Amino acid sequence: MVQRKADELALRLGIDDLKCSSGYLDRFKVCYEISCHKIVGESVSVDPKSVNEWLPLLQNVLSHYQPRDVYNTDELGMFDNLMPDRTLAVKGDVCKGTKRSKEHLTVLLGNILLCDYDFKKKAWMTSAVFTRWLCSFDAKMGAANRKILFVDNCPSHPELNDLRNIKLVFLPKNTTSMLQPLDQGII
Repeated sequence: MVQRKADELALRLGIDDLKCSSGYLDRFKVCYEISCHKIVGESVSVDPKSVNEWLPLLQNVLSHYQPRDVYNTDELGMFDNLMPDRTLAVKGDVCKGTKRSKEHLTVLLGNILLCDYDFKKKAWMTSAVFTRWLCSFDAKMGAANRKILFVDNCPSHPELNDLRNIKLVFLPKNTTSMLQPLDQGII
């Protein structure tokens, strides 16, 4: 950013032959052990007690399904006014994030452990669209003679009791950065 700003200033001042390098900043960061860190997930908001209590329950539910029949979904927010997820910090410092602004366009991503079926990807923002899609997905699973487990935790996703081929399991809130596969670096 500093180099780009120097280039802009040079253009405004009519200096055509300025060659900006990152040498000074690079040496400064090395001297003071400053490096760029990504602020990861919402780990500060995780309740470790909830994770420890829920993990055996999740393992028990998962034991009744084949890996190809366990689906996980997570939302991806497309943010307009969002703080950066990287920062400069002294070497060895751990950078933790907090909950982010919820003003965004939501895209739902889903995955299965062993994908042997091709399903169209969907994106949505409302409970109504999610419900329509999930009912359609339930019918596709029935046509394929499959019973699957669908794990999610989004509060806007309603519990649907009339699904015949999909069992919905909702992860506890504020645990996804430790429990949810899509939050473990897949996204």
